[in-house]
Amino acid sequence: MAITYTWKTNIDRTKPYNISSSQANIVETIQYTLTATEDGGSTMLAGAMSFDVNEGVSGTFTKIEDITEATLQGWVETRLGSTKIASMKSELASTLALRDSDWEPTPSD
Repeated sequence: MAITYTWKTNIDRTKPYNISSSQANIVETIQYTLTATEDGGSTMLAGAMSFDVNEGVSGTFTKIEDITEATLQGWVETRLGSTKIASMKSELASTLALRDSDWEPTPSD
């Protein structure tokens, strides 16, 4: 069976207001996990990334009420880059491959 990869992201910290940019609720830190699942087993890598928002956000500013999971995931993927993401997926796949051949998932109640 193929490995499926799932991102989970959430806003960890915001800057309430920046006077010089007149921007409010600026995303300062995002937490993320990348989970690999195969045959009922899973493993994950987690991290956080901070953005320098002391001067506000240059370019396009997204209001916090318009930010979705997809928005956050896009920011995380862009910041990590395709090489790092490929490395993370490879590490997760290796971890899944180390399971014993007689491994059985524990049923959830």
